Amino acid sequence: MDIKLRGIYEVKNENNELMYIGSSGIPIDRIEFNHRNYQRYSNGKKTLFRETLGNIGENWVFEWRVEPHNCSTKEIETLEGIEIRKTKPKYNKDMDPVASSIRYGRYA
Repeated sequence: MDIKLRGIYEVKNENNELMYIGSSGIPIDRIEFNHRNYQRYSNGKKTLFRETLGNIGENWVFEWRVEPHNCSTKEIETLEGIEIRKTKPKYNKDMDPVASSIRYGRYA
């Protein structure tokens, strides 16, 4: 099983409005760097959130919504999906991360 430290992060604008929710197993400063600099990488995926972050999100803040804890990818994505559906952040288009991971073969 793929148990490791993973958490759920949120991104808020300068008015403290929730813009995005995601999950990751990397430090929050690296998550922010990766989103803000996706175009530097050959496999960097352009998304509406990343594009908007680059255009108007200079002052948006990344922080942990659920502190990293030991869990599987599926467990954290299940919780992430619950948080996304409950709060409906403006730039989350994928409302079910588990279904997407299954569809794209991300689970072993």
